[in-house]
Amino acid sequence: MPLTTNKLIGVALFLCLALPAQAAIITAGGSGSVMATPDQARLTAGVATSGATAAIALSANRAAMTRVFAALKGLNVPDSAIRTTTFNLTPQYAPNVPGQPVQQRQTVGYNVTDQVMVTLDDPTRVGTVLDALVAAGANQASNVTFSLHDPSALQNQAREAAVKDAIARAQIYARVAGVALGALASVTDTPAQQRITDLVAPAFQTAVVTSPINAGQLTVTATVWVTYEAK
Repeated sequence: MPLTTNKLIGVALFLCLALPAQAAIITAGGSGSVMATPDQARLTAGVATSGATAAIALSANRAAMTRVFAALKGLNVPDSAIRTTTFNLTPQYAPNVPGQPVQQRQTVGYNVTDQVMVTLDDPTRVGTVLDALVAAGANQASNVTFSLHDPSALQNQAREAAVKDAIARAQIYARVAGVALGALASVTDTPAQQRITDLVAPAFQTAVVTSPINAGQLTVTATVWVTYEAK
């Protein structure tokens, strides 16, 4: 039998009354940070050479890089802490002549670049290592960074501080809103991070350098979100 308008209104009202009211919630974010002294450093260094032929450029580069590796070995840097990151062999072309197709540009030589990334467990040695590499023939250096070998303990400290900060903020919000915090509904965090100190050293062409480099302090941070039921 078709439902009348009054009956339809009654059914709708019954359904609305049967649905539970959605509980009010309070969500607050908190952050925490911990300062630490770096215990690890990384640097990139290498050799760029040129020659009339690829063989000449490569031979000069190989000789210089052999001295670079010998210098690292003399500083007791283990092979496991040395990793080749860049190796390029590229032609060098004569200046472009107006109206001449690019394909017809003459090759006048070749460039070779070989770079390694070195990891040091003692950040205070960065300056000494850079000086030794330059003395051995390195003419490129960049991306000196400082970090923590194992930041997990400090990350947990930052997370604890972030949770406390989030709870304190939630309590403030509840008090200002005239409600009380009920049951904790959820806790969500973002991955804790360590802010790596990054010093970018320009490429240099001379073998005379003094490298006073200071690692400073790192900041390990964490962010947490808490959600409470309001009552």
